[in-house]
Amino acid sequence: MRKQTIVPVRANVIDKNGNLSVQWRNWFQQVGVSLDKRRKVPDLEYAEDKTLTTDDYGKTITFDCTDAERVCTLMTTRQQDVHGWITIVRRGTNRLTIIPDNSAGIEYGTPGGRLWNNEAKRFAANVTLQLVSITQWGITGATGVWNVR
Repeated sequence: MRKQTIVPVRANVIDKNGNLSVQWRNWFQQVGVSLDKRRKVPDLEYAEDKTLTTDDYGKTITFDCTDAERVCTLMTTRQQDVHGWITIVRRGTNRLTIIPDNSAGIEYGTPGGRLWNNEAKRFAANVTLQLVSITQWGITGATGVWNVR
């Protein structure tokens, strides 16, 4: 994806009629279009099992589960990554299992436990995980039924 640069506007924000100036209106439209394009493209997409790395914090990762079950292994937790987050999307109707790489727990699950979604009627489900401490992942948002152990 080509990086787009949006030039800052130096004009007055409000015009003489008390409205948002044309330059600022155009700038906000550029930013909005840029964000819309960004939201439509996942950061990474996999059609196989994958172990995530610390480079994946702050990304949306999609797993294609249309033809088989998949396993997503989370990155090893480190103190400097506390408060980092990741969104994982399951596309398809097969099971997606998320496993911590070390002894961290997910929500109320046991350390080293797992999180999974295998709803046969739901084609897409997602979960956003945040590392709340060195030993604990929290679920900050989700669609679908995610089971924790």
